[in-house]
Parts: sequence; C-alpha cells; structure tokens
Amino acid sequence: MERLEEQDYLNIPDHVTLMTLHAAKGREFKKVFLAGVNASVIPASKGDTDEERRLLYVGITRAKDELILSYVQNQ
Repeated sequence: MERLEEQDYLNIPDHVTLMTLHAAKGREFKKVFLAGVNASVIPASKGDTDEERRLLYVGITRAKDELILSYVQNQ
C-alpha cells in the first residue's frame, strides 16, 4: 500500500484527520470536533491549568466553518 504524505490527505474529500491539540497548532479545518470538553478532561485536572486552557483555545480556533464540542453530562 502506498504511503500518503500529510499534504496528500488534505486533498482527499470526506476524510477525518485525528490529531492532538498540540499537532493542530497553526492549521485550519472546515469542521473541528473536540471530544471530552469536560472539567478534568479538557482542561485536565492535573498539570498547568493555564496551559490546558491555551490548548483548548487552540482547538476551538482551528475551525473555519463549524465547531462541534462533545462532553459527558453527569447525572
């Protein structure tokens, strides 16, 4: 199977790119899905809260047209 380079994936319609928030820095996408936007997940309860918030901001601002956030509602 031929290995596609990163730039090749951007030209394939109807595909999903899965990456970390760190890897998303400096990029833009038509639609962005952020999963786990709950306290203690994003931002994580451990670690530097300010850095976690900055990472969440990076994820949110990657969306050009549509942003979808998912979270768990505690019952």
